[in-house]
Amino acid sequence: MNKKFVVGTLGIIALLVFSQAGFSHAETSEESINAVYHIFTGHLRLAGNRNPRPFEVPISWNIRGPPGPKGDPGEKGEPGEKGEDCNPADFQEIIEEILEEKASGLYAEISNMQQEIIQLKERVSSLEDLINSLPEQEPETYSLLAYDFDEQSLEPSLVHEGIVASELMLFNNASSPSWAQGNPTSGYSLSLNNWLSQEQYLKLIIHPKENAIRIDELFIDLRRSGTGPENVIITINEEHIYSLEAQTSFQTATIDLSAELTEVFNEPVSIIISAENAQSNAGTLRIDNLIITGEVLS
Repeated sequence: MNKKFVVGTLGIIALLVFSQAGFSHAETSEESINAVYHIFTGHLRLAGNRNPRPFEVPISWNIRGPPGPKGDPGEKGEPGEKGEDCNPADFQEIIEEILEEKASGLYAEISNMQQEIIQLKERVSSLEDLINSLPEQEPETYSLLAYDFDEQSLEPSLVHEGIVASELMLFNNASSPSWAQGNPTSGYSLSLNNWLSQEQYLKLIIHPKENAIRIDELFIDLRRSGTGPENVIITINEEHIYSLEAQTSFQTATIDLSAELTEVFNEPVSIIISAENAQSNAGTLRIDNLIITGEVLS
């Protein structure tokens, strides 16, 4: 046997063996292409998953080669086509929709605010009604003294806690005080006659307790009979004299003392009530609701 033939045949067998091993490895790779090469004819075919035929050598190569160098920038592209012209009416509709949505929200907020305002007004109205329903009261320091004669007594019916007041004392009258009904604001009134022949008068004294007092006003209801005294004289501390006209029906006379009695009083204050210009001793003068106002100073 030819020695060269034997060596060549062994080499081909060895090549086939090693090629089969490489092909088996190449089939498992996802990055390579597998094929076989016929050693005699030189034909090349894709092998797929099939084993090589006799005298075929498996070969494979990578699907991708190594990355090449970065290329140069390409040329600038052509300008795109011009877009369609917008319609202002479309934007107007969009704007109107937005404004309508915003306005709807504002209307809702305004409506809520209006309801809150209505509720606040109702509460204020309720508070005003409550305040108006409260009885009117003068400050405690304002009403100093009052005589209403409803109990047919000359004792005061109201005395401020900061003062001491005497009863309404009657001087130079031949008879006891008498009481008459008919004043609309009181059940009884003090009725006195003998104003022509006798110098009679009524007197009260106010004593401040600890603090000084200020006297502001004097109120008195007066009524005379047809022959009773036409004038009533109020004298305060024997130096301040006021003349009041008496009518044949009850009238409330008011004396504003704040302008004249500007000083405050730490000592007792005397108030004298007298009458004049009566036509007969039988003529009467009726007195009711004698009220003195002022303030006890702190």
